[in-house]
Amino acid sequence: MKEPQIVPVTDQCAYFELFSNDYVILFEDSRGYRYVKSISYRLQRLMDAEKYLDRCISLSPDRPQYIVSHFKHVRDYSDFTKDDLKLFKPVFYSESFSDSYKAVMGYRILKYCQLHDYEDYVRPFLQSINFDILQKDERKYIDMLVSNRLYEKAYDMAMEYGIDMLAAASKVVLCENALKVQHVDDDFMVQLAISAFKTGKYSDLVLKYLCENYTGPTDELINLWHAADKFSISSMKLDERILEQGIYTQIEPEKISDIFMEYYKRAGNEKLILAYISLVAHGYLHSGGCKADFIFDIIEKRFIGNRTLNDACQLALLKHFAEKTDITQAELEIEDTLLKYYIYNNMYFDFFARLDYRLLEKYFIYDKAFLQYESTPGAHVVLHYSRDEDGEEFNSEDMVEMYDGIYVKTFVIFFR
Repeated sequence: MKEPQIVPVTDQCAYFELFSNDYVILFEDSRGYRYVKSISYRLQRLMDAEKYLDRCISLSPDRPQYIVSHFKHVRDYSDFTKDDLKLFKPVFYSESFSDSYKAVMGYRILKYCQLHDYEDYVRPFLQSINFDILQKDERKYIDMLVSNRLYEKAYDMAMEYGIDMLAAASKVVLCENALKVQHVDDDFMVQLAISAFKTGKYSDLVLKYLCENYTGPTDELINLWHAADKFSISSMKLDERILEQGIYTQIEPEKISDIFMEYYKRAGNEKLILAYISLVAHGYLHSGGCKADFIFDIIEKRFIGNRTLNDACQLALLKHFAEKTDITQAELEIEDTLLKYYIYNNMYFDFFARLDYRLLEKYFIYDKAFLQYESTPGAHVVLHYSRDEDGEEFNSEDMVEMYDGIYVKTFVIFFR
């Protein structure tokens, strides 16, 4: 009960109503000091109230004391019966019940009504609750508010008390309603939307919002991109965010190759496109393998169109031609132009020896061998070698860093 019972002690005896198993007896002296355990007492019931409770309730069903006594054995919503319906309303509307009692018993009542489809009770009860007094118990009501379309209150409560206990479906509904009412771009909305997405619950509206507003780990952004792609949702903003993070963290290019191709087809930012193909080209020059072969077509088209290309891209294209068994006349001309450029700049690589033999003769490198070594960029790499058959006398020479971390030494094998 909200208010305590205060009765006088006369001749070491006091009479009061006891209608619940949950109670505390305090003694107060004339000076206002209160005592709980230091004073001994004996409790004696004057009657067996259980015998008369049903009759009393039938005569006065709104009396709080009868309701508390009747519900004292209720520990869960499954303990209620249909006959208890007439006692539910006073719990929510009477001023006699304490806030803590309304929080606990009120939730059980709402769960029972919702489970048994007593919708005429649920929505009015929810609207009557003063949620400000419920504190941590308030979280339990959010799903109920959502299912009863009280979205504004549910959103405010979720924002204040968190979404940990909120069902995934409720998160999606809250997101959609908020986005339909107004475009929300605050941090909480993003948190709510991505939380729903991670559980596998989302709609096209939620996906569109996340594509434009969510910033997070690259793997999560990639998952978001693939989910949006299934809905035919495209977002240049999301594409750029993934590509930027992927390039910065040196992600394996094939993980975002699909994303890049869609971005490239939509004529995305020129610098970002160059950065991605440079990342792939750089890895190809070092590892020798490339799982994103499409970049060579892109590089070739950019070369033909006199678009900006760096050494990584041009060298990767040249190496790609060196590894092809058959090349067209147009490719041979590009190969010629690139080889001429790098030879004139004194840059040599081991794959030069695998280029078209006509070019090797043209630039007089058919009689040369290239020893290539990869190490840390900017390192001092020294080659020790011997020209003697017995290998007793060694020469030491610095290897030249031709490209980032690639060191090469050129040897003339024989003359014609």
